[in-house]
Amino acid sequence: MRLWTCCSLSGCSVAVLLACVAAQQAQDPLAQWLDDLKFNLQDVTQEKAGITFHVTDLVCQNLELTGIQSAVQGVGLSVTLGGLGIHCSGHFTYHGYAILSGSGGLQAVVSSTPSSSATVVLEGSGFEKSLPWTVDVSSCSASLDFKLTLSGSIVDYIVNLFSGPISALIERQAVQQACEKLKQLASGPLSQKLAAFNRLMLPPGLRGAKSSAEPPRSGIVESLQLTVGGFAAQMLAESAKPAVAESAMRATWVQRRLSEKAEGEGTVDWQKDKLLHWLSWLLDDVLGPERLDEALRWAWKGQAMTIPGPAQALLTSTIQQPDAGLKLKLEVFLVQAVVDGADGMSSFSPVQAVGPEDLSFEVAWGAALGLGVEVKVNMEAIDLATGQSQGSVVQEMSLHLGLMQPSLGITAQALVLADQWPGQHTLAQLLLAPRACLTSIFQSAKFSTLAAPLSFEAKTTGALEASISSFLNHVVVLFNQVYEPLLPGAIQRAAGSKLLLSKLNEALKAQMKPGGCIDPSMASQKIRTQVPQNYSNWPPVFDTAFRSRLNNFIDGFLAQNTSVLGQCFSDVPSLRLPLDAEFTLKQLSAEGTDQVSNLRVLIPETQPSLLGMSVAVKCPAAAAAWRPSLGINGSLQAGGFQASGLASVVVPCGAANAEIEVVLDLWSLLDVQLPSSPACLLASTFAKLDLKEINTTWDGGGDFQVTPSNGLPQEPFKELCEMHPQVCRLAVKFRQYLAGRLGTAGVFQHLRDSMLKQCTQTHSTLQAARGVDRDSGGYWYVPASSLWLWLISGLAVLALSLTYGFCAQFGELRHPDSCVDSRTPVPLASVCWFGVQSWPGLPCSGKSGTVAVSILMSAGLVSRILACFCLPAASSGIEIMHDSTIIFKDETLLLFSFFGTGVQFGIGGSLYCEFLWFFMSLVASLVCHAILVLVWMTPFLATHRRQLLLVAVVLGRFPLSEIETTSNTILILSNRVSLPLGLSQTLGLSLQAGAYVSWFSSISTLLAILMLLTLLPREVKARDWAAGEAPIKVMALQGMAAAIMMAGICVWWFCDYLYAETGGIAGALIDPASYSASQLGTSDKALRTIIVLMAVVCPLCHVVAFCLGLSGKAPAAARKLAGLAATFCLLDLFTIGYLISFIEGVGGFASSSIHGLAPNICDLSQVSLDEDCLTIRTRVLPLGTAGLVVAAAAWASMCSFQVLGAGQDLPRQEDATAVTA
Repeated sequence: MRLWTCCSLSGCSVAVLLACVAAQQAQDPLAQWLDDLKFNLQDVTQEKAGITFHVTDLVCQNLELTGIQSAVQGVGLSVTLGGLGIHCSGHFTYHGYAILSGSGGLQAVVSSTPSSSATVVLEGSGFEKSLPWTVDVSSCSASLDFKLTLSGSIVDYIVNLFSGPISALIERQAVQQACEKLKQLASGPLSQKLAAFNRLMLPPGLRGAKSSAEPPRSGIVESLQLTVGGFAAQMLAESAKPAVAESAMRATWVQRRLSEKAEGEGTVDWQKDKLLHWLSWLLDDVLGPERLDEALRWAWKGQAMTIPGPAQALLTSTIQQPDAGLKLKLEVFLVQAVVDGADGMSSFSPVQAVGPEDLSFEVAWGAALGLGVEVKVNMEAIDLATGQSQGSVVQEMSLHLGLMQPSLGITAQALVLADQWPGQHTLAQLLLAPRACLTSIFQSAKFSTLAAPLSFEAKTTGALEASISSFLNHVVVLFNQVYEPLLPGAIQRAAGSKLLLSKLNEALKAQMKPGGCIDPSMASQKIRTQVPQNYSNWPPVFDTAFRSRLNNFIDGFLAQNTSVLGQCFSDVPSLRLPLDAEFTLKQLSAEGTDQVSNLRVLIPETQPSLLGMSVAVKCPAAAAAWRPSLGINGSLQAGGFQASGLASVVVPCGAANAEIEVVLDLWSLLDVQLPSSPACLLASTFAKLDLKEINTTWDGGGDFQVTPSNGLPQEPFKELCEMHPQVCRLAVKFRQYLAGRLGTAGVFQHLRDSMLKQCTQTHSTLQAARGVDRDSGGYWYVPASSLWLWLISGLAVLALSLTYGFCAQFGELRHPDSCVDSRTPVPLASVCWFGVQSWPGLPCSGKSGTVAVSILMSAGLVSRILACFCLPAASSGIEIMHDSTIIFKDETLLLFSFFGTGVQFGIGGSLYCEFLWFFMSLVASLVCHAILVLVWMTPFLATHRRQLLLVAVVLGRFPLSEIETTSNTILILSNRVSLPLGLSQTLGLSLQAGAYVSWFSSISTLLAILMLLTLLPREVKARDWAAGEAPIKVMALQGMAAAIMMAGICVWWFCDYLYAETGGIAGALIDPASYSASQLGTSDKALRTIIVLMAVVCPLCHVVAFCLGLSGKAPAAARKLAGLAATFCLLDLFTIGYLISFIEGVGGFASSSIHGLAPNICDLSQVSLDEDCLTIRTRVLPLGTAGLVVAAAAWASMCSFQVLGAGQDLPRQEDATAVTA
């Protein structure tokens, strides 16, 4: 309407358009800007009384305006401009009657006086469907103080005599021409735009193809060119098209979806996506409209919500008038948006899956919602000839729209590649090139009615601010009068229009079309050129309006006093917890929060990189006799245990404040893989996060309570202190450590480093060990459940057995006549196969015995390789129980292979034990098998075979020392600990397949050696003890040794021989204890059995052999029994291993193992408490240890008599049927 008014005043559209917003005073920036403008006018030719005047080169400037008066008249608007003024200059020529001619200068001035004014009245007409379809100029008049001065001609003094009449004539014709041009503009382009706008406002059924009242398309004024951002014009053009039936639109929708169905293969099914389910639960159920309203009320305290606008212009428009040589450029900027009543939200569903490929968004308000904007308009006049700016001015204004019960709904088709969701991309990748296949459809937006009309307010101070604001408000009043009933429906249809949908989809397809994601390294390099590495200037971030909103939110939450969150958890799946537990959350609560005051976080300090936080908790008083508490209600299921109840933390009263230096590492943040855990995101995105200062004062009144659903409240921490006082002493020590700044900073840094170490593992690192099982020390092993392992081992035993058989055949072919005597230089396997008819002392032939020896040797070698190189040897586990119900059980919390076990001794500080472990089990065993291969498969050293086999017996026994090490370690590390709430914890070390296979290897090897020794002749003393012919002294010493040995075994078995005292944070739960041999192997039946056999039964066999020797009736049986007992008795190995290696190495082994399981916790314990996670101090107890030593010495004495023949005089030769030692 400003445009129409301007055109009625002077015949120059741009001149009067600018004058509509001009100001009179020089100090007004807009008035000063208009005063400086210069523009051209068209040439004027006037003929009167035979004289023709021709005016050219008209240039106008110095626009003035003193006031604007406007009013609404019916369905129209009246505008009066007062105090119009302008100064124009140019050149004129005249000629007439063939004798008159001349030229000169022209000065035309419209003085800015109260009588110089112009009035125009625009009315709507052609009403149909209660809307005007055409624009009429019902009144157009002007009264101008116009003065014309001509100069430079010979007769100018004569011409100037008629300047008054000529001025009046020019004034009348100018006003008449301007009004005619305005009428053409109103009946043509303006009426056409009005008709298009009406069709946009009307529902589709009421639009029709062409209204009968629509104005004709003729008389278009070309002197003025108006260009607005293209989208508004496209919306008007869209409204002029025939309406499409909703059924046809739906059919098009269905066809499009069917055609795109094939493209959706391999995409995410949103109805089954767990991430979307959790997101919907968090935003819809946990937050929801009620809680969002509550949070908004707390944060804004009833004030309007202010949102800053973008730096880019929202709208750019140009108005050109070639006749004037000017172009007016308008740029509209959004300064800020203001939302009133945002806390009236009635429904909120941010993300919902409405189909396999469709997502929806819905939000609605149950009351009025006010939307206001403050805009800034830059106006610039540009000379069309030179393209240079003549000047610019800035105008600020605000608009407000009130909406009753508005709602917005969006349905989007989101096609996202399933193999890329949620993906493993860095934040930099997602910022630079998002990888997804996503198209969206904007479906609906509706408003039930308007709460208030549109309003306008000018913000720029100037002389004409009141009149300009009044004029614009009259325009808005007229708009509301005509279109207010239609506006809600028009907004709804505009939001769902085909044009708008297509525009949105074009933008989304251009931005989100599927494509290859940028390489992570390239994204990292590119983002580094755009952002600095570190950022630490926090006042501009947190010392803003955000600060007051955050403080208001915190204060509002605390003032609520009791906050309960419960209903939203009804459909939440159980949460997985450590120890294979599942927790079902039912309710979260915060009570007594009004006792908390001055809770402030993220407070900028004087140093830009510092952020502070503070809190104060009031102590109970008569008016408020409670403490703040946080509670969580739910049910827990773990193993066979089920329980439900409330766990609550009562906060002590006191105060605390801290300062943290925070430096954000932007490069690391952008390199973080998404999705990432909050802990990883927090730990890896800070270049510095140091606690600079902390001050705390607490009264110690806090507590932790657990209240079962069917029981009384319990205080687990108090119970723990009563059960294990050392734990409480360590807790007090740790609290004292935390009270200092260095202590808190140290704990925080340890936790951060721990998280950072876990989070910085690359994908390739995680993939490197996939498919390979490793023990706690990092050594690979093969699970005992692998069928392939046992199948390959069986085939290896078979292959080795066949190899031994082949060697037997090969030896017979080379020496067919030398296979009778075992001392001939042929392989012993050949002797067994061809020269032995019946195996000495065994019910088998030579060939079957050969097969048996070959199998035993092969099985011993293969099983030794399995035990040392393939299978796990031992594991440490934990079991947690409630009464008799198992809550959690894990027997492989720590897992050790053979090499891992030996190395762990070295890590624990005992290289001596590490050396003994490898020598006794691996080196000795392999040397033993090498001797067996030499004797069995080669003819070498045939005359020394017996001596070699005796050495093999000694070496073959060494691996059995593992039994002593493992049994003593199991004895110390197996403990049952009582805990609060009726819980108990059992720690223990258990054997794995590798240990049992190692025993099998030793036993198989030793049995093969014993079978081979039966083939070789032995020296039997002349006065052999087994025949009862030994001297009395020898027999007496044997009897004494037998008695002492059995007595020593009894003392060792029933009396304590070992004392262990545990320390550290884990050892605080374990009481010191003493152990006897009867407790060995109680947790492992196989271990218990082999200890009884080799430490009790085998020595007893020596006693039985001694008794048989006394009778002299079965010398062969006595010697066989003594040899078998001497081979498998463990008293000597047990004594040596216990006194030499175990006492020294077990403490370091256990401590280093626990440290390897939780290194960060153990390091923190060492720093804060000066305690390791676990320490074990052992010492021998005299009585039990003396029994073991005496028994071992007595056993050695008996072996010297029964095996070595000590004190039995001269030897004599016996046949090959003699029994081995």
